[in-house]
Amino acid sequence: RRGGRRGGRVPARVLLVLVGLALAFGLYWGSSYIFAYTDDAFVTSDLVAVAPWITGRIISVPIVDNETVSKGTLLAEIDPTPFRLSLVEQQAKRVEAEAQLAVDHDLIKSAKAARDAAADKARLANDNLARAAPVARAGFLSRQALDAANTAAQEAAAELSDAETTVAKERQMQALHEATIK
Repeated sequence: RRGGRRGGRVPARVLLVLVGLALAFGLYWGSSYIFAYTDDAFVTSDLVAVAPWITGRIISVPIVDNETVSKGTLLAEIDPTPFRLSLVEQQAKRVEAEAQLAVDHDLIKSAKAARDAAADKARLANDNLARAAPVARAGFLSRQALDAANTAAQEAAAELSDAETTVAKERQMQALHEATIK
């Protein structure tokens, strides 16, 4: 023996460790054929979750468990009663709005006539005030008569403003009923 080593032979411990590592690697590699595992896999299934577009009470399910279905197969029937009632309600609202539209036309005509009358009254009151002012400055009209003419002109202007507001409001109601019909 030289230097405490046997000539060219690998010690038993090193050989034992290498055989153990090779055996562990072989078991690990071989287990991948027996045990399937991954964190990035997809599984195909013949089961599919279904959800309706609308909600409602289901009144029948004409299929049975594990039955094969294809596109277009009726899976469940939802109670149509609430939807029919809603349709009837919307149709009634439309009929009501159409009837109200005729009334709106008459109300707008009436409001325009009242506005025209208020405009005529305001024009007359302003003309009377314009005629009364020089006469009052000349001293031939009392201050009380001039104030009355001025008050009449202001009241007529307020009535005209109210009449304009009424016409605009009636037009808005007409637009609302037209939108309901649409």
